[in-house]
Amino acid sequence: MAERTRALQASKEQLRDKIIARSRELKVLNTIAELTTAARKLPDILPDVLQQALRVVPARGAAVYLLREQPPRLELVYEENAQCLIPLLPFDGGSCNALIEGEVSNLGESLKEAACGHMSFFAGNEHQNCLNVPLCCRGKVLGVVTFSEVHHAGIQPEVHELLFSIG
Repeated sequence: MAERTRALQASKEQLRDKIIARSRELKVLNTIAELTTAARKLPDILPDVLQQALRVVPARGAAVYLLREQPPRLELVYEENAQCLIPLLPFDGGSCNALIEGEVSNLGESLKEAACGHMSFFAGNEHQNCLNVPLCCRGKVLGVVTFSEVHHAGIQPEVHELLFSIG
């Protein structure tokens, strides 16, 4: 009987911890939604959005790349504790099929894969472990948010879903 009581107590504590985590994630998502719908310019909201996202992602830093058209490229527009990133990366949207089907061998390819609409992870040296999430609006990829110095194994599936929602 005591063993069953301990098991029930442990189960109850796990459930409580999950509820607390989901509540924190929903609060972050709500705050980000409020920031993005405020009548402010994009450069004004990026620091706040990244700080909110870093509350739920086990990463040291984060950055935002935006897709630019002429010439086609991914351009680093804001970073928070992520100094080891590529500032400018040529990007051809026509290469998405090859990128998605191939092996990611460097950070640039991983960023481009996210720009094609797929979350990607690149494991380089300890300062280059990056989780890259596409930034989308109305079905169109506008850029990439990257989380640096992240341990991919430490990110629960629920956080992956949250990151897609943030993106």
